[in-house]
Amino acid sequence: MRKLLSLSMSAALLASAGAAFAAPASLDQGRSEVVAISDLNLATSAGADEAIGRLSRAADRVCATGASSRDLTAWTDFRSCRRHALDASVTDLRAPLVSARYFKRPALPTSLFASR
Repeated sequence: MRKLLSLSMSAALLASAGAAFAAPASLDQGRSEVVAISDLNLATSAGADEAIGRLSRAADRVCATGASSRDLTAWTDFRSCRRHALDASVTDLRAPLVSARYFKRPALPTSLFASR
């Protein structure tokens, strides 16, 4: 099974301070990037960390505006976009260890979710 995760967001979500994944510089055009994770074992720390790294780099690219780092509004928009993009992507991935490592909370054992 090939796993791909898409980072994207509509302008309406960004404008309402909802989720993430758009470039603040072009609110009228949503931006997205597909992140391949099929080669990773998301049940291992190394795989989870690599997935977070790939998502982080994709969020940097998707949220980049090209504005000067001295522009406080643009910097704030970038950081907000990036945070929301990562939060939503990690949540959408539904990989317990990735979520635990990203959100810095202990992972629940998958055996808790096993059917009886």
